[in-house]
Amino acid sequence: MSENRTPSRVALHMRVPRGWVRVAEYRLLADGSVGLTVLDAERGEIARHFYTNGVDLHAQRRMVRPDEPAAYLGALLNQTNMSYYRFTDESDTPEASAP
Repeated sequence: MSENRTPSRVALHMRVPRGWVRVAEYRLLADGSVGLTVLDAERGEIARHFYTNGVDLHAQRRMVRPDEPAAYLGALLNQTNMSYYRFTDESDTPEASAP
């Protein structure tokens, strides 16, 4: 992600014994708000926590919530100290087609 670009889709993955599994997705909606889709209710509970409580915007030493879409999505991508979870920018990744 470039410094000046707001990601439109950020995925949350969890480490499992055989690699990583996608558990949630944050999306920049047409109205400019941030939406959350939890793909795995048990493993994705942390995604709801970040959506409700916000994430640490380390550079500004404050918590940022989804009502600040650009800052929030950027902050998700810059989380550290998460050995079992990772956020990835999937803005330029084609969406999987429905079966």
